[in-house]
Amino acid sequence: MFSVIDRLKKEIERRFFNDNKIMMLGIKALVPESTTFLKTEDIVAFGRLYRSKLQDLKIELENMRRVFARKPDASKAKTLLQLQQCISRVADAFYEMNRLIKIACTLPVSTCACERSFSTLPIVKNYMRTTMVQNRFQSLMILGVHSSRSRKLDLHNIVEKFDTSYPKSRIQLH
Repeated sequence: MFSVIDRLKKEIERRFFNDNKIMMLGIKALVPESTTFLKTEDIVAFGRLYRSKLQDLKIELENMRRVFARKPDASKAKTLLQLQQCISRVADAFYEMNRLIKIACTLPVSTCACERSFSTLPIVKNYMRTTMVQNRFQSLMILGVHSSRSRKLDLHNIVEKFDTSYPKSRIQLH
């Protein structure tokens, strides 16, 4: 039980560690619809994480602000992907920005597994209030968190594999 709580605590700390906060703010500053769009401090901090040439990045940010100020609202990019497509056409002029936008577009998002873990834990704990070994509890958590995959398992096939792997088990499976 305590290893699950420790793991959740470590994951939360890792998720909201300073570098992750810088990443989230940097990505937010790259989204055109964001209130912090092209905010220098956030993008420079994000660029520092990925070893950008900061002087070039600051110049590109200033030029990008000018370009976006001249564009009519209808032709402005509204999403990060649209911004990446616009910038990729002139990638030589905005090399550092193009690089950071590509990084932001390809960073994996992994919040759903964490949220499923939190919502599944009380269900499994209530159902299995008996004393059980930690490994079994963790296995049940995995099955509960990934329930969509668990439902697709062929139980007959699993029983057959268990039966052939452990022929001297006390439980008769046939």
